[in-house]
Amino acid sequence: MTIWLSLEDLEDYIKIPKSTLYRLLQQGRLPGHKVGRAWRFDQNEIDEWIKTGGSKPGSPSEEMSNRDKPNKSVAS
Repeated sequence: MTIWLSLEDLEDYIKIPKSTLYRLLQQGRLPGHKVGRAWRFDQNEIDEWIKTGGSKPGSPSEEMSNRDKPNKSVAS
C-alpha cells in the first residue's frame, strides 16, 4: 500500500524546511508527483532517496561521481 505525503507531511517526516524541499524539486533531485497544484510524495520513494544519499539518477552529485570512473570504450 502506498503512503502519500503532502509537502507539510514530508517536511515533518525528514526534518527539511519547505524552502529546501521546493529547491530540490525545482532541481529535479527530489522524487515527487504534482497533483493539480499540490505536490505528493510516495513515502517508499522518499525512503529510497534518503538511502541513496538524497540524489536521483542524473543529478549533479551522481554525474560528478560518474566522471571519476574510468571510461571503457569498445575497440572496433
